[in-house]
This record gives sequence, structure tokens and C-alpha cells, in this order.
Amino acid sequence: MSVSELIRWGALSAIVGGALWVLSDLWGLLLIGLGDERPFSEEATTASFAATTGLSLLGAVLILFGLVGFNLRQVEAAGILGKLGSDRFPRDGAGYRHQLGHLFRGPFRSA
Repeated sequence: MSVSELIRWGALSAIVGGALWVLSDLWGLLLIGLGDERPFSEEATTASFAATTGLSLLGAVLILFGLVGFNLRQVEAAGILGKLGSDRFPRDGAGYRHQLGHLFRGPFRSA
């Protein structure tokens, strides 16, 4: 697989991941609602919670793949300076990976 194909797949995964993330939030607002006073232990057992959490997690993983594709684009376009600047990606992506860990942990945490 060439670098240009990886860049294309990264862009597609970022778009799909962003759409999934928005859909999961909207679905959560519509199905779960605002200000629902149920305890988290009851909320976490519902199918709508599992669906919204699963969509959020899948969207976040796809966005992370998209970030890799965008980084490949920057490295390819900028030549040697792009390769020197690509060490920025692990630092910038660390916060996003931390957030991804919280999304993964969400369904398993206890109330």
C-alpha cells in the first residue's frame, strides 16, 4: 500500500469517525435525554447507552487513524522538514489518545 493510499484512507476514516462521533452524541441526546435523573448504574445497562458509547469509541478510533493519515501527508509534502517535524505527532496525539482511553473506559466504570 502506497503512502498516497494511506493518506486517502486516513482522510476517509477521519470523515467517517467525525460523523459517527456527532451521530453518537445526537443519539445520546435524543434517546437518553437531557437531565435524566437515573443513576449511572441503571443508565449503563441500557441498549441506548451501549450504542452511543460504541459509536463514540469507533468514531474516536477512526479519527485517530485519520490523524495518522494527515501526519503522513505533512511528512510527504514538506520533505526533510516534514520528517523533522513529524516528531510533533506523538506529542499532539497523546492528549487525543488519553481521551480515547476515557471513552473506552466509560462503559466499564462503576457508579
